[in-house]
Amino acid sequence: MPISLKRMEMPDVGYTEVRNEYTLYKSSGEEWRYQMSEDEDFYLGNQLTDAQKEYLESVGQPPEANNKIRPAVETVLANIAAASPEWDVRPIGKTDNDLAYVCNQMLDWVWRESDGDIQFRMACNDYIIK
Repeated sequence: MPISLKRMEMPDVGYTEVRNEYTLYKSSGEEWRYQMSEDEDFYLGNQLTDAQKEYLESVGQPPEANNKIRPAVETVLANIAAASPEWDVRPIGKTDNDLAYVCNQMLDWVWRESDGDIQFRMACNDYIIK
């Protein structure tokens, strides 16, 4: 059934509504980016509060945490990103074999040319940590 643009009613949206939506999504994104930076700091070893660091220094101990997160993340990352993801374009009809082969080759080429293994590992790392 085709869509008729003559019957479609669109609400009148003004500048203030667009600006309010933009502000809402921008603030939500800022909170998300702040949380991501905190998560990455924790992963990198900044796991103690200032009060905890001061206490450790006062009793003569180094103000460092025993970071058990980083080795765990590296283990998970090694398991996930050990091999490249695979895809398979399958023919639908009897005459689609050649096209499916070409599509598979193109996807492989795009993966290689865009450093897919590196990008995949970085995406997995960001997903695990952040």
